[in-house]
Amino acid sequence: LTMYLVFRGKDIGDIIRTAREADGRYLLLSLVCVVFFILGESVIIFYMMKTLGASVKMTHCALYSFVGFFFSCITPSASGGQPMQIYYMNKKGVPIGIGTSGISMKFIANQLMTVLMASALWLWNASFVDRQLAGARWVVVIGWLINFAAVPVILLVSFHRSLVQRIAAFFIRLGHRMR
Repeated sequence: LTMYLVFRGKDIGDIIRTAREADGRYLLLSLVCVVFFILGESVIIFYMMKTLGASVKMTHCALYSFVGFFFSCITPSASGGQPMQIYYMNKKGVPIGIGTSGISMKFIANQLMTVLMASALWLWNASFVDRQLAGARWVVVIGWLINFAAVPVILLVSFHRSLVQRIAAFFIRLGHRMR
């Protein structure tokens, strides 16, 4: 079904010709890199699950990583990977709360590293980054600001739920008063 939806309406002959023209070494290297990335993520999931007290096997964590990668690739805005990982974890006996916590912590770490690496690259060679961004600079800055703001919010929600609930209640009361 996925292959049909991806290639529907496309000239299969053009796709085959392009694939034949590609250097097989680069295709193989890219495949190895993708598998390495997915297996690296499975180690992180394994560590997170063990830290949270879940009894998981490394092979199952590899399955969760492949599931997440696949569903992130086929759903809009890569939104399906994490829910499907949690679903498959639950099918293997991991409680939904623990699965959600582990996947959330992995997400927080990814977001934090994205912000830190982007910031470090810009600090290291701002002129290069500015030249590469050209007219899209404002889009990247907005994305960076959203990510930079999201990390502390996610950490607050994860570790200080009662504080977040009090803040949300305050804004709800304020909204009712403004009516």
